Amino acid sequence: MEATAFARLESYEHSDERELVSEDYSPTSLEPFVITWKTRESEITAAFERWLDASLAVAIKEFGDRL
Repeated sequence: MEATAFARLESYEHSDERELVSEDYSPTSLEPFVITWKTRESEITAAFERWLDASLAVAIKEFGDRL
């Protein structure tokens, strides 16, 4: 199985009624996180945490670029 991460960024700019103006899905994982039925949780926990940290960093940068 492969897991990917993405960010859903919504924009309410120039909307007096707080209505959704635009919505964008951006991939945030640099590469998919791959596991198999033989994967042991104890062996991949650290790698998964690094993958999540990297995906979060990409999402925060994407958000910051839109500010």
